[in-house]
Amino acid sequence: MEIKSHYFTRWSANPQAPFLRFGYEKWSRLEFVQEVKAAAALLSERGVGRGDRVAVMLETSPAALVAVCAAHLAGAAVVPLNARSAQEEWQFVLSQTRPSLIISESALSPVACPSLVRHELEEQIRQAAIADRQENARLRGVDPNDLAFICFTSGTTGRPKGVMLLHRNVIANLEALRKTWQWTEQDRLLLALPLFHVHGLIVAVLGSIWSGSEIALYPSFEASVVLEALSVQRCTVFMGVPTMYYRLLEAAQNANLDRQKIQARFQGFRLFISGSAPLPSSTHSRFQEVFGHSILERYGMTETLMVLSNPYGGQRKPGSVGFPLQGIEVSLVDDNGYPVPQGEIGEILVRGPNVFAGYWNCGEIDRAILGDGWFRTGDVAYQDDGGYFFVIGRKSTDILKTSGFKISAREIEDALLQLPSVAEAAVVGKPDEEQGEAIVAFIRGSEELSDYLNRSLGPSQAAELLKINLPHFLGARLARYKHPSSYIFLKDLPRNSMGKVSKVRLREMLEK
Repeated sequence: MEIKSHYFTRWSANPQAPFLRFGYEKWSRLEFVQEVKAAAALLSERGVGRGDRVAVMLETSPAALVAVCAAHLAGAAVVPLNARSAQEEWQFVLSQTRPSLIISESALSPVACPSLVRHELEEQIRQAAIADRQENARLRGVDPNDLAFICFTSGTTGRPKGVMLLHRNVIANLEALRKTWQWTEQDRLLLALPLFHVHGLIVAVLGSIWSGSEIALYPSFEASVVLEALSVQRCTVFMGVPTMYYRLLEAAQNANLDRQKIQARFQGFRLFISGSAPLPSSTHSRFQEVFGHSILERYGMTETLMVLSNPYGGQRKPGSVGFPLQGIEVSLVDDNGYPVPQGEIGEILVRGPNVFAGYWNCGEIDRAILGDGWFRTGDVAYQDDGGYFFVIGRKSTDILKTSGFKISAREIEDALLQLPSVAEAAVVGKPDEEQGEAIVAFIRGSEELSDYLNRSLGPSQAAELLKINLPHFLGARLARYKHPSSYIFLKDLPRNSMGKVSKVRLREMLEK
């Protein structure tokens, strides 16, 4: 089962081992590799080779996994695209990267690219005649110094930027994660994350291939379905975003499962991992209480892949993202670039083999950010006396400056989330002539309490009652200058494609 790819290193010893489950379909390692080779041969036949870019715009499916691996085997870099993104969004990415080929199921018009594959990949890779192409095609395979991905950021500070990740960046990070999380061939990952983002595509999919573990793939996240599947599929690892864990708790409650039954179901489970957004301490504590597992939080971003992780065998502190992964350096600095003392907030700087090669077609930005070998993340954090890192959020949006004080939005959010009536909270600053920034809290009330109050009082009166009680509740938890000056109640908070609350859109709501 020879394949010219570093990612499949641990597969050669046991080619018949199971790799992928999707609904009622199953693929062994050998079967998956055969499809990857066939698809790579098809891409090569169409002229795809080293230096090319292939855009992959597929819903979560086995075909998406095959397409990514095949593009790499043909020597090309992958540009992951959200199949549900708006036309303007994918047109921008395509105009920036000018891919040689788009692999898509939708009826797109080829923008800035000469050809378009639609359905063809999934149909042709199973044809017997493709075997001839495998023999004749010049499959380059993965070179560690070649470009692996151009992943576009979410655009929180302006237009999205294309992050260039080399194969060696990816491989170094996957090996660090394999060791830190003790990820082995005995694991089975339940994957319900989207595959156009670092979290689902690189960490989950390529991490599973690299470690030799199996994947139970689901097209989307439905809490009740996933709750059942986690135990029925005999999974050992789950990766999710904070919202998923909150929904799993809701699903367990709605199913009337007591803690004893839930914990019996998950007795053989090994690891729940959370990332892509801060996990509220209240969710961490409640999940451990109900499911009997301590969620492992980690921190990373598109430009650096994974950087920090709580220990697998040691204490996992709620709200903390643990320590730097093997081979990665992390420093916290003030506005002048000087290291801050332990316990004080500073910007996160990262250096190591995981750090990206630069932004696509953005040389000036590269020099400003990567000039001294450190990547300035724009995120802020502090270290406690045990060396654990606690990420506060974005330097530009999560550190509020009001009445001469610097205040952490995360601290206020965590305090609000301790109130049972609050399901989610997002705190932003609003320009204020007197204070500099006024603190505004956006809140989604818990479903159970909201239904009760709305039936008893009506929505407007229910919101007013909560507004009256919240300052009193916060009084014992936060200094007065940290209290929000106003509260806005929403049925749901705006989110980006990964389910993370969008504070950019919240601030836009305040400007209207």
